[in-house]
Amino acid sequence: TGAVTGSREWSPFGVESGGTETGLGYTGEWQDAYAGLVYLRARWLDVQAGRFTSKDLWEGVLQYPKSLQPWLYAYASPINYTDPSGQCVDEDLDGVCDDPVIDFVYAILARWGGVNDLEAMARICDMYARLYPDWHSFLGEMSLTLLGVESYGPGTLVKAVVDVESFVQNGTLKREGCSGFGREPRDCKNNNGSPYFGDEGFHLDYQDGHNQPYHVWGFIAETAFPLYPEIAVDGICIGHAGNIFHDIVQSRRFLNADNGYGASWQDYFLSHAGMEIGTAISIGVIPSPKDLCQVLRDRLGTTGPGSCGAVQWWEEHWDIAPLAE
Repeated sequence: TGAVTGSREWSPFGVESGGTETGLGYTGEWQDAYAGLVYLRARWLDVQAGRFTSKDLWEGVLQYPKSLQPWLYAYASPINYTDPSGQCVDEDLDGVCDDPVIDFVYAILARWGGVNDLEAMARICDMYARLYPDWHSFLGEMSLTLLGVESYGPGTLVKAVVDVESFVQNGTLKREGCSGFGREPRDCKNNNGSPYFGDEGFHLDYQDGHNQPYHVWGFIAETAFPLYPEIAVDGICIGHAGNIFHDIVQSRRFLNADNGYGASWQDYFLSHAGMEIGTAISIGVIPSPKDLCQVLRDRLGTTGPGSCGAVQWWEEHWDIAPLAE
């Protein structure tokens, strides 16, 4: 008949103030009313203390201060948030954990994208260097963020451009890298209306009006393989071949692919700088991820060496820039 047969009430942190007892309690989770604990899978919540009974294994993100307290439930704001797994906070109350790392990347992109894109890239690097001090995890996460594929070493450039598995199985060329952050709307239609990376903050020799964090990281990741440096040689070969094809063969002087869109000497020499950095990672000249972040600023920034005049020489003697649209 729709009549209410029972009800229960809780304080914000889950202390029950009366009602009909059932197995399910605070936030619809299993609750031990006698012990005052709520089962949240990875950890138990002590409703009297408003804290978890064990420490979060994840250390949090320095730039996201509320994630740093390992005992807090729902950032100490249970009226606004929940933590259904005991591992991450559900900020929009859709039943799915929200990742503060991804939130921070979005915040960097919104703040620095189109303002200082190199600094945005370096700040993302700073964050991941703290979270993943080992090269394997760090390189994979950086590539996943900037390229849309969790990959590094030889073949990364190809994976960032096409879905290799789809191509091998049915010959379909499907763009894969569009799942990366900050892709340009012209390249990735699903990013229309979202903030995206450009070339601000990069040395003038590396500015061509396009997403340079995506471009340079592709070549860094292609040539970075610190576990087995000898394999990085393959990445260097692939990188040079890809660089020549993208910025010379596809330019308006040869194939004129898409009116030479994206082909420029700025891209060409930025790719060289990226391969230098990737090679330095492979042979140990850049010893750790945290050291890389400052290298990006110093090598690629406005006070860095740029192309040492190479861009200007080639533009004067053999222009490959796209025609005006």
